[in-house]
Amino acid sequence: MKVKIAKEAGFCFGVKRAMKMAWDELELNSDIYALGPLIHNKQAVQRYEDKGLVTVDTINDIPNDKSVIIRSHGVSSDIYDKANSNNLNIIDTTCPFVKKIPNIVKEFYEKGYKIIDLGSSEKPIQTQTVNFTMVNQILAIVYDSINRMCYWQKLYWTSQREFSII
Repeated sequence: MKVKIAKEAGFCFGVKRAMKMAWDELELNSDIYALGPLIHNKQAVQRYEDKGLVTVDTINDIPNDKSVIIRSHGVSSDIYDKANSNNLNIIDTTCPFVKKIPNIVKEFYEKGYKIIDLGSSEKPIQTQTVNFTMVNQILAIVYDSINRMCYWQKLYWTSQREFSII
């Protein structure tokens, strides 16, 4: 059997960047917390946890004056506020492309566009986009709902990278 690996196989730029930043920090300090899994790969996360990374579910699970890694998918602004109020050292590994989306969304919203973000409203990237832009009219929708919005004059669509409507 012959196995071919696609040119673009493996982790994306943002995940590779987050992994390197986290590893570099763990080399200096093994007392670091991650707010949620660093990436969506259990084996890779285990390697970081074996080195000392502590994965927690909420910002309240991190003791004051510790370091927290913000994962590549980003978090909402209230998490940054809480981290700062708890005097946490923030290691922000949010992908630069993820950080860019809220700025684009806000720009088009201010131009009068209705914003539609394809994906799951449960994903951190959606929460981050809505929270940072203060645009509460973003709709996280599924494919079935698209036809109902065709009457809008100005639309701006964004999508989670891993979300597929095919």
